[in-house]
Formats: sequence, structure tokens, C-alpha cells
Amino acid sequence: MTTELMTNKVEIKNLSKTFHTKRGEAFAVKDFSLSIESGELVCLLGPSGCGKTTVLRSVAGLETPTSGSIEIAGQNMNGLPPQKRPVAMVFQSYALFPHMSVFENVAFGLRVRKMPHKDIQIKVEKMLELVGLHAKAKRAPNQLSGGEQQRVALARALVVNPEILLCDEPLSNLDQSLRIKMREEIKRLQKELGLTILFVTHDQEEALYLSDRIALMEKGRLVQEGTPMAFYEKPASPFVKEFLGGIKKVGNELVRVVALT
Repeated sequence: MTTELMTNKVEIKNLSKTFHTKRGEAFAVKDFSLSIESGELVCLLGPSGCGKTTVLRSVAGLETPTSGSIEIAGQNMNGLPPQKRPVAMVFQSYALFPHMSVFENVAFGLRVRKMPHKDIQIKVEKMLELVGLHAKAKRAPNQLSGGEQQRVALARALVVNPEILLCDEPLSNLDQSLRIKMREEIKRLQKELGLTILFVTHDQEEALYLSDRIALMEKGRLVQEGTPMAFYEKPASPFVKEFLGGIKKVGNELVRVVALT
């Protein structure tokens, strides 16, 4: 765990994003503020269309906010293009290059940065060891399982030493057993590397397992943020209570034991 990684903090202040429609202006995100501490995993949770991906893409530089600011490690990100931001993103679709091997997919960002060949070899091999794919370095993405492809996507994001890892529903295309395994993998990597992660999901169980804190959104607004236990003990509104319905405390852990219908 490096000192550099542990000095990173994200500050999202009064973020709004509006769109022009035939009926006038409509907002995707409204006056959203959130702090993410160094080494913390925060889940942006909420139903489809609530604005959570817009927040994530704004941090990545893939969306331009209408108003508000985003700071990383005290530096204002407003106006900076994605490639100049100290972030890496893992997408729902994995977004692997089909014509490249596992090794070359992971090496891609380092080659763009013109890192020396020898250093690329060392870094990629270490990262593939970390995610358990060293033996499959020469395979093409279509020769891997869904879980393995997602680990390649994670390795490609992590190998460039991002200050912030952004995850947009990265497990939603996996079956239930693979999702559980990948949750454990992400949690392990986060703790081992001291990563600061903003993780978008609509899955309550996923958020409960992964999060240091949850930020719950409804219709473009932040309606409650805090630890999973805080949501269990004191939901801020009927929406919060309903959306996180079925949470039970088992020992020191929270689990969701019933599904909403």
C-alpha cells in the first residue's frame, strides 16, 4: 500500500446535470454533494435512471456537469479531459479489445503512456498474478469466462496506478455465483492496494457487502449517505426503508434476506 494512494480524496460539490428536452430542461442529477475518503469504497446505489451513472461519468470526465465541481486530492477536475484525470474506469460491458491477448489488453494503458517495454512486462505480469490470470496471459478475451474477462478489465484499470477506481455496474452481466466471487475479489484488491473506489450498482446486496459507505440516490438527488449499519438502524425516508427492505442483522453482518417484488 503506497502513501500516494492513501492521500487521495474525492470531493463532489453541488453537482447538477441538466438536459434540454422538447418540454424544456430536465435534470439527471440535482445538487449532488459527496466526499469519498482515501482508501474508501463508496457505493452509489439506486434504481435505474436515478442519476448514479451520470455522477460517475462526471467524475471520469465523460460527462460535463451543468454546474458544481469535482476535486481529486485537492485538485479541481473541471474542464480536464478523461485522459488527464487520475482515474480508471471499469465498465459494465468489460470493453476489452477482442483482437488483443489478455496480456496486451492489460498492457494497453501503459503502452499509451509510452512506458519502457521491460517495465510494461514486469507490471503486467505482477497485475495478472494479482488477479489470478497469469497462466492465461496469451489467451484472447473470447476464450475466457465472464468472470475472467471482468478480472482482465479490473487488471487493465489497476495497472496504470489510478488514484481513483470508478466502477459502473461491473458485475451485472455475471450470473449469481460469479457475482459473489467477483465481489470478494474486488473487496480483496481494494484492501490489499488501498484503493479509493466509487462503485455504481442498483443491487442492494452488492452494496451491503462491498461498501464502507453507501450513497443512495432517488430521481437525481442524494437522499441518504452513511454506513450500511446506519441505513439499517435509521433509514431517512420511506423510500430508503422500502428500497433497502428485507435487511436483517446476522451476527455483525447485514444481509438482505427477501427480494422486493
